Amino acid sequence: MADIFSVVISAIGATQKSSIVIYKFIRGCKEARADLTDITQQLSELTLLLGLIKDTDAAPECLPEALQTQLKAMLASCGNSIKDIEEIIADCNGRTGVLKWTLRDKEKVTAIRVSLEAFKSGLSLALDTVNLSVAKEIKNNTDAIQEDTTDIKRDTEEILEQIQRLRIQLPHDRVSDGERARLEAWLDSLTLYAETVADDRDVNEIDPPVSGERRSRQEANENEVTRQPLSSTASEQTVASGVNRATPPAPITTPFQERTSTRSHMTASVMAHTTESGNAETQNSSYHFIASLPCAKPIQRMAGNVELQICVTLHDDSVVRVWSMQTKRLVKELNIDRRIMHYRAATISICPANPEIIAIHAFESRLTGSLVFIEVWHWADCRQIYSTDLPLSDSSWHSFMPGLSVIYLLSSGTELMTIDLDVPPGDVAKVHKVSLIPLGTSEKGAVTSNRGSIKRLTFISDTELFLVWKTPFLKRFMQREGKPKFFIEVARLFSVTLDEGQRAPLGQRYSSSIIKHARITAKFWLDRRVVAIYENAVTLENRTVTILLTQKSDSKISLAIHVIGLDTGDEVHAFDIDCGFNRYPWSRLIYTGTSWVAFEDYETNVYMIDVPSGHQLGTPKYLQHVFMKGSDGFFSAKQSGSEIVFWKTNLALWDSSR
Repeated sequence: MADIFSVVISAIGATQKSSIVIYKFIRGCKEARADLTDITQQLSELTLLLGLIKDTDAAPECLPEALQTQLKAMLASCGNSIKDIEEIIADCNGRTGVLKWTLRDKEKVTAIRVSLEAFKSGLSLALDTVNLSVAKEIKNNTDAIQEDTTDIKRDTEEILEQIQRLRIQLPHDRVSDGERARLEAWLDSLTLYAETVADDRDVNEIDPPVSGERRSRQEANENEVTRQPLSSTASEQTVASGVNRATPPAPITTPFQERTSTRSHMTASVMAHTTESGNAETQNSSYHFIASLPCAKPIQRMAGNVELQICVTLHDDSVVRVWSMQTKRLVKELNIDRRIMHYRAATISICPANPEIIAIHAFESRLTGSLVFIEVWHWADCRQIYSTDLPLSDSSWHSFMPGLSVIYLLSSGTELMTIDLDVPPGDVAKVHKVSLIPLGTSEKGAVTSNRGSIKRLTFISDTELFLVWKTPFLKRFMQREGKPKFFIEVARLFSVTLDEGQRAPLGQRYSSSIIKHARITAKFWLDRRVVAIYENAVTLENRTVTILLTQKSDSKISLAIHVIGLDTGDEVHAFDIDCGFNRYPWSRLIYTGTSWVAFEDYETNVYMIDVPSGHQLGTPKYLQHVFMKGSDGFFSAKQSGSEIVFWKTNLALWDSSR
């Protein structure tokens, strides 16, 4: 341990020296004061932490040789980061120092700050783990203290969970590949070492993270990640339209079948700890780790379904992968049309009425309009249901009709397109198009057919529509006072059924006559400050619609959420959102309800707003990359290196800790 102590003492001296250099630089460059405050705070905490490690009375045998090696590498990397800060500050001295800092070096220091935060957190966990190891040694040598065993194991499991939290938080874009590899290796070694503390056996050394000899065959079978091969018969068939079905991949042997996965082992520890009460409340944490599975290909989009507890991901290699939250395995792979990856934007969704149906949607904007590509699969049968290219005048995303296996979208600014996916194997999905211009015009003087173009279309039910119209520019220009740009209509369609009580085909349910004789039940204008509408969602419990939009006030663009009564048009709530976004950010609603709403910005940060008060609740620490809403929280996933990590955020526990 003497060698370790000398490295720690050297690191303490480096942090203290760097703090002095930073303080001198701040006095001459006030513009850097705010940016370097976090750095000085981290260096101060790091110095204190290193002092605690130096003063620890842990015996040499409490720190295995493998962990000592990783600790030396961590401290060396930490020292390199500190030297980088000093070199940057030295380069910023002089007349052009402020300009260099603002234009070039500010971002460099921000990246180093992320590394220091990761180093500091990892060292703090190491200190906690060593202290628990010492406590365990005392327990083993003292017959009078037997009841502390449970507390030690509980504390160890909390450390294991904190290690995984730190692993999830490691950013991809601000940490170099070398530093990230060192951090990953450090966390792997620290995880395995912490597991030995929780073990009742005395283990003085740890094996490298790739070793799997410590785990029994039964435990490995329970935690290993395997991919189920697809059915070979399905790939040999073709649908009636002539489109080939999915070509199933060959069975894949994962590294987890040959060695112990540290993260999967940690998953088992955390899951075992939470299974006793059925949730994560026993850990007094709103965060619950689910699984970490192999996933090397970059992820484009993802979606989830609570009923089947699945997550589907769309990847750069034109493959859709289906993950099970229950079995913690990759259960299916679908080889989709490679043209999708050539489009500028793509998304994937799951049919709520039949979660075994997924839809991939991509579009590309062109001078003459938009080219949209849609591909629909029955993933459980590896069967393609529908595939087409659509030249549209405007970009429009698809949606699933409530309670039905039907896709709908605007194929132009005023045309409704529906696709019936409930077809037996071998049949072609049925497509129907109808113009919405005559919507509700049967009643004389009720509405005009010159309403403009439809920007948003949402089916509240299969017979009730919510539409956002954008009035023509000339019509707005001719108004003296200037009318708002957008107005909303709620229309109810007549239901058509067959003699046997069966639902009629799409061509009958949404015929021109049905559209024309629709009854407009509500019409109201949006605020004239509204510039663009991103998304809307209907809450049936109180008959309101939540609209995520941007509005312009005093030449300033801001993001806002409006909650409006569907039947009256009354504005229930309207509030601006302070989330630090670009002029036109990519945002999406992930939950709307009577108590609160949640949306995700272009940086995958989730913001929650209390509907009754209109107050912004903030952002739960681990509520990012959400792919579905459960009964008591959100499920999230994030690609970390060559793996995909799944976790859940319990909102009830988060609310109680606010």
